[in-house]
Order: sequence, then C-alpha cells, then structure tokens
Amino acid sequence: MMIWQIHQGITEDPGATLPNGAKEVPFSKLLFHCGLNEIVDQISYKAGRWLSNKAYWKARSIESNPQAMRLLERVKGIIDKRKKTSTVIAVMAPWYEDETLAKGEGYIRRIKEIDTSVFGDHLCIYLYECPYYKVNRIVVDQLDENRIYIRYNTEFKEQREFIQHTIDSCDYCYSHSVLRVIPVTDPDDDGKWIDIFDTNTTHVLDIHGAVVEEARFTGKDEKTIKYLKAAEKYYFRRVKYAVSLTEKMERYFNGQYDRNDIVFFRTPVISSDIFNRGNWIEKPVSERTVVYCGGSQGWQNVPLMVHFIRKHLTEANYVVYISDPESFIIQWGDSLPKNVIVKTAETSEIIETYQKAHYGLIFRDSNVLNEVACPTKIMEYIQFGLVPIVKTDKIGDFHELQLNVITVEEDYLPENTRSKYATENQRIFHQLNKEGKQAIKSLATLLNGR
Repeated sequence: MMIWQIHQGITEDPGATLPNGAKEVPFSKLLFHCGLNEIVDQISYKAGRWLSNKAYWKARSIESNPQAMRLLERVKGIIDKRKKTSTVIAVMAPWYEDETLAKGEGYIRRIKEIDTSVFGDHLCIYLYECPYYKVNRIVVDQLDENRIYIRYNTEFKEQREFIQHTIDSCDYCYSHSVLRVIPVTDPDDDGKWIDIFDTNTTHVLDIHGAVVEEARFTGKDEKTIKYLKAAEKYYFRRVKYAVSLTEKMERYFNGQYDRNDIVFFRTPVISSDIFNRGNWIEKPVSERTVVYCGGSQGWQNVPLMVHFIRKHLTEANYVVYISDPESFIIQWGDSLPKNVIVKTAETSEIIETYQKAHYGLIFRDSNVLNEVACPTKIMEYIQFGLVPIVKTDKIGDFHELQLNVITVEEDYLPENTRSKYATENQRIFHQLNKEGKQAIKSLATLLNGR
C-alpha cells in the first residue's frame, strides 16, 4: 500500500490526487461542493497541469523550477542521510507492486525477486518513465523507509535532469533491462535520452533478454529497433557489472560488444513463491496431465500448441494457464472439450496442478531470442517433475546440461521412463538453483561493499 509522504506530482491519471492527497474535482462542481481554500487548490492544480504541457515549460532546466529543486533536495537529503550507514541504490524499473502492472509477467516477477533477495533493507529509489499515463511533473512516493518510487516524463528537460541528479547521488544504479533508458517519447526529438552514466555511480545491468532480437521477432519497425540497438550499445560500452540468466547469454553479449571485462552474475529465473512449495516427482498414474503456463506472445507458438493438443487429445488431460485465454480459444476454433481447460489462475492453483501433472509444454523456436533465455516455465516444470515437451531443446543452457525432453513429434513416454527423466531433470534444477543462489549472494555482497 502506497504511503503518500512525498507527493508533489501532477498527473493526468483519472485517479489523480492533488499534492495534498485530495481528489480532483471537475470545474462544474467546484462552486457548489468546495470551500474557498479547496477551490484555490483545485484551480492551481489544473493551471499547473495546463502550463506543464506548454513548450516553454518542457524546455526549462531544473534550476529554473523552485518546486522541483525543493523536491530534489528533499530526495537527496534522504539519500545522503542513508549513505552514512548503508548502500543507496537507484533502480531503473517500475515498482513491482504498481497497480497498473501485470504482476504475473516474468519481467515484474524478476524485479520483485531481485528486490527481495538482493536489495534487502538498503534504500532503493525506483525510477520509472511511466507509459500508462502522462506525468507532467515528477511524482515521488515514499512507500516506506526503504523504498521510494519516482515516475517521470522525458518530454521535460527538468525531469530528465531530476533523474540524473538522483542517480548521481546514489551508490549504485541497477537497471532492469536496456529498455529502461529509452524514452517513451521520441528520443530523436530534442535529445530526450537520459545520460545515466554521466555520474559517479556504479552501474549494474540486469539483461533480462535479447531485446533487439525480440523486437525483430515481434515485427517492430526499424526506428524502434534502431533505438533498442542504441540503448544496448549504450549500456554495454559503459556498464561494469551485468546480471545474466545463462552462460549462453554472457557469451552472446560478449561477442556482440567485445566486453570480456564485464563481471557477470548468473542468476536463472527461479520464483521464490513457487520454489518454496517443494518438489514433486511422484505422480498419479491413472490419468496423464499436461500443462502449459505462460504468455500468448508470438514466440510461445500458441497455434502449434493447439495443433499438438488436438493430435493427442484422447491421451491426456490438458490445462492451459495463459495470460490471454481468448487468444487460445480463438485458435482452437470451436467448443473446448471437457479435458481441455484454458484459463488464468493464481499461483496456488498453478502449484496444485504442477503437483499432479506429468508434462509441460514449451514450444519455443530455435533462434537467438530463445537460445540465450532461461524461461521461468522450464524451471518450474522440472522443479515439480514435469518433463518438458519442446519444439527445440536449444533453449538457454539446457541443451548443454542434457535436459531430458520429448519433442512435438514424439509420443508420450512409458511412466517409468518419464519418472526417470523427471528425476534426472530435477538434479539440473538443483544445480542451477545452487549456482543462482551463490550469484545472488555475490551480488548482494557487491552492493553491501559500496
């Protein structure tokens, strides 16, 4: 729950509040429902929002805005006080409890995992250019004594400078993906890139994935791909430390940018909310259950999933936990049979299904995007004794680790063979989990050292 201890923002969010926390009131209701002081506050709020949209205000520097300077000094005061006793980290990412975000997305889950397992009680300043509504002035929310959430808009020069000054005050800047430095507004328009490296701060990049390849795969335009390339190059030419998912990811980016001096921390995606629920190898032998748990993006190959389930329809029960159930149902084309369940679900239900399931579907293609990845669903599948059914086994480091899988062209295994595969796969899970925990510990040690 957000605590509005520092709130100087003016937004166009429908649920926007004034700096004092009051809800905005339409002009038509001001005279009849508000007292004089509230009318003054409401009109000042509306006038400030209107002025913020004018070109003059977008171009001015932070030194010419006393309100922004006071807010910056307040934030820096909190930072300077904490730096006397502990590390302060600027985090280029949305706050993972932001109500406008999908909590189940792998990106958000990764942010939460790093926050809870690495950052601990350090003061973290989350910095996010929010694309969901227009932020006309800096919005600073102190969530608690250890977390501050700042949303900003790079259209405004003073806000870009605010972010740069804030990062410069911190010991570390931890960026969740190269995407975080690309402005939501057009970077070619009046140079809206934020130069986060023009500071004395030590930088850590959590790579997350091959964003340029993902953009190509999803059909992004050349202008977007150009920005992604520029952002990737911007980071890899300057960053000192990087957090990767796989060894293949490290080799790929070292080859792209000739940066063998970067210190990597390899941390496979393991969700603590699922990991702490234990491991299940023994399965019911009476009914075979096959699961998919993930998104509906193009690289998930939903049409192939539909084809596979239709082909093997009478051989198992199928449970498809997908972010957009309608996309699967449209691909299916007619009424779903009783043994095919398609829905979204809470973690507790997913775990219950994992505990009784025998196989997990993951139909990734053989390309750079997947060859450097460590999909959360594979880690979850092998933790709970599900044998992956794949289109290709060249995903992340799993091929080199000799993960046991079956392909879409193969039939289901005899149960004793499947159980043997599952047991061997779980050893791989525990190996990666052990290596990941050590990397997390080393990363936490780095941040503690200042």
